[in-house]
Amino acid sequence: MNGDRFRDLCRGKNLQSMTEDYINFCREPSGTAKSSARFPNLAGFCRQFGLRHDDLLRLKKERPDLYDHLLFVLEDEALNFSVSSTLTAAYLKHRLGYGDREETVSVANGGEMRLIFEHDIEKDGL
Repeated sequence: MNGDRFRDLCRGKNLQSMTEDYINFCREPSGTAKSSARFPNLAGFCRQFGLRHDDLLRLKKERPDLYDHLLFVLEDEALNFSVSSTLTAAYLKHRLGYGDREETVSVANGGEMRLIFEHDIEKDGL
């Protein structure tokens, strides 16, 4: 994405307008027999406006407020779209980052650790 287009994307009103245009596009009949609308998603949004993953990462870094707004709008649309709950859950988890929780790791340096078993492995078996 060139610098001018990215600057335009970073303007709140422009991103809001782009998001609404994309949602309206998804609500239009798609011409397929399976569905009369498209599942609104982040990849589709990027495709619609010629954005790359790097553009989203840059938006997230430079304008986290707008990036969060985009995710919230797409989350709302995904939750209200009539598809299987499995697809919705997978989308929310993987594409919108709801499954990426950092686990807290506790480290303790207490010296040597010994494992003690309450049975005789040779006598009791595995």
